[in-house]
Amino acid sequence: MTIQQRSSFRHEDISLRHRRWGPLGLCDIDAWYTLEMRRDIPVALVSYKREGYKEASESEMTSKGFIALGDAARLPVFEVIYSADMGTYLVDPKNSWAKNVEDGGVMDEYAYVSLLYRLRRMNMPMSVRDTFLWPQ
Repeated sequence: MTIQQRSSFRHEDISLRHRRWGPLGLCDIDAWYTLEMRRDIPVALVSYKREGYKEASESEMTSKGFIALGDAARLPVFEVIYSADMGTYLVDPKNSWAKNVEDGGVMDEYAYVSLLYRLRRMNMPMSVRDTFLWPQ
């Protein structure tokens, strides 16, 4: 069952109407879910959260649904918690597809961006790599 909207920003009318339809599972997505792509082909699903906001940003139902979506699409699913300065990324593989690609753990920005390129089966361009070696 849906819960009370905190604001009308996310179409409160459909949320209210959905409650009248009975015990149908519905959860709005408060986390920032992304579809990592290579051109027009999805390569991974990633739930990004800023450090310190993990508990407040996602329900267990939403998380399970996101993982089920990745499993059905045969895509890796990751939860990534990033530091406020965006210098570190805690990468948590959530399904077997993700665990086949990455063990997870804390990464610096370079290692995380390398993972994003690896997911796409692409080499990181020197122009991108140089921004990590010689920050401006």
